[in-house]
Amino acid sequence: MSVLVVDGTNIACTAHEAAKRRKTDAVEEFKRELQRLQDLLHPKRCIVVFDGGRRAQGRQQVQADYKQKRHEKMLMRNERDGIKKRGGQGPGKMIIQAAKDFGADVALAPIGWEGDDVIATICGRMAVYAGGEAGLVAVVSNDSDMQQLLRKDKVVWVSQMPAKSQKYPDRIVLETEESFVAKYRFPPEQYAVFLALAGKPEAGVKGLPGVGEKSAKKLVQRFGSVESMFSAHQRGDSFSPQTLKALSSPEAQNRVNQCMEVVKLSENTDLLPPELDLAWPN
Repeated sequence: MSVLVVDGTNIACTAHEAAKRRKTDAVEEFKRELQRLQDLLHPKRCIVVFDGGRRAQGRQQVQADYKQKRHEKMLMRNERDGIKKRGGQGPGKMIIQAAKDFGADVALAPIGWEGDDVIATICGRMAVYAGGEAGLVAVVSNDSDMQQLLRKDKVVWVSQMPAKSQKYPDRIVLETEESFVAKYRFPPEQYAVFLALAGKPEAGVKGLPGVGEKSAKKLVQRFGSVESMFSAHQRGDSFSPQTLKALSSPEAQNRVNQCMEVVKLSENTDLLPPELDLAWPN
């Protein structure tokens, strides 16, 4: 593995949960997780990306409930775990400093943006030169949105399976484009369409009422895009009764388009900090 691109905000949430289980400190758990990834994957370089603060304003303007519960849970975790300021630093700054002390490059998303889009931009830029002797970009996050970024022999997704007991410790799972296609039967870049239809309740994305994961998967396999699906509906193509009812709702297309705006990751080089060098490690 050549480059780790770590979703720092997401891993910080995982660190809070680990601190609760082990009755330890979340900052120390964050450091422990970075070291574990280093020991398991042996990357030549590590980039840790954090949200820009004030939450995802752009996406919340589209869907007000987007990640609302997740934000509230993070505030509650800080209080519950007793993470206090040290040397004038709050928990967020302490974790960011921990990433820097680890030797990682740190990228903060601009205020109002999510780190997810910064990660998408980094992967898009570095994937141009990935593969072969250059190696792989590994995205580390428990957020399934990252599967949109999978590219054959270039970008893989690393997620964490939390420990259930001492007998079954924390472990990581590596997803490739090949394993994704074997599971979903459509390419990773269409995963946002799947989420827009099926929804993502833990992030406040409700999807299209009446369409579950099974139906959403079939629709993406059949049409590939929101536009093609609704064009087929307008032509009078055949659908199952439940799906036909869902697509026939006056608000259906607008709702799915809104969900797409929320779940689709964007590449935007303006989000990258000017000091972040995306040259491949030797």
